[in-house]
Amino acid sequence: SSAPKPDMTANSRLGCYNARDEYFICLENNGDDQAKCKELGKKYTTTCSQTWVKYFDIQRERLKSQGLKWTSPNMEGTHGTHSPQRP
Repeated sequence: SSAPKPDMTANSRLGCYNARDEYFICLENNGDDQAKCKELGKKYTTTCSQTWVKYFDIQRERLKSQGLKWTSPNMEGTHGTHSPQRP
């Protein structure tokens, strides 16, 4: 049987965004040392759907390649931006 799909209601979506942002900020503050952010990484990958994790990881790599720090593209969440991000 397939793994259960994460719940993507507003509360769980918010939980996903917060887990993602906390993990990415931890990585930035620790020179991308995943060992130092292991618990946050686990929370991120279990709170967010795997499709979202893949997408967010790509977004983060794109920002890093441009020399930019992670900024939440979402208005919701603890680290959310107050206006929609424009491409």
